[in-house]
Amino acid sequence: MAIKDLFMVQLGSENPWGTLVTPTVKLHGITDCTITPIVESEQVEEYRGSLAPGYISTVQKTGAEASLDGVVLYEDIPYLLDSLFGQAVPTSGGVFLYDRAYAAPLGAVPSSPRIFSLYYGDVGNDYAGSGMEVTELGITGESNGKYEFSASLLGKAVTASGIAAMADRTVVVAQGNDTTLYIDAFGGTVGTTEIATTAFSFDLAINSNRAAKYHLGNKAPDAVRDAKWEGTLS
Repeated sequence: MAIKDLFMVQLGSENPWGTLVTPTVKLHGITDCTITPIVESEQVEEYRGSLAPGYISTVQKTGAEASLDGVVLYEDIPYLLDSLFGQAVPTSGGVFLYDRAYAAPLGAVPSSPRIFSLYYGDVGNDYAGSGMEVTELGITGESNGKYEFSASLLGKAVTASGIAAMADRTVVVAQGNDTTLYIDAFGGTVGTTEIATTAFSFDLAINSNRAAKYHLGNKAPDAVRDAKWEGTLS
């Protein structure tokens, strides 16, 4: 019998999209994970001289979706940000060991978003979602408190697969005590106008409105398409 306390969440970076790969990193700080297969079927109502509700059914659509909740870690949150915004190139220097610049898309869809094989469970009791991409991400934080996140993902398929044995890593929790707030003029240089001793909490919500693409010849999606984004910051 599976013991949920022994469950893990692991990721592997896919290329091409939808091809399950071996996990390479064990995420830390995860407080909840759900991987859900999408299976849409339809029963055909027909005249067959019977009062049975139906004899013929079809599977119309398959896919995958997932949700992740947890604590924001400096080492792990870039995986989700890379999937949502496209992979950022880390640069050393400044206050942080590495800086990563992310921006919402304007004239083109995000370039090279990170695509995951997402594993959840323990050895012998695990499932994996292939082709997983972040579609929504929320981050909250407050003074004297830790950052927390909630993410939604969609993908190609859910299968029973092999989770790997991995060692723990050293990680650092993002906290309100570490935060400096800057509010700059639109179109100006970001990070130049510090607003000190004013804010005590924030709530950031980003929705990419991504959706799976379906075509003739397959019940499963063959890609993910982008659309106009939505976002709020309070």
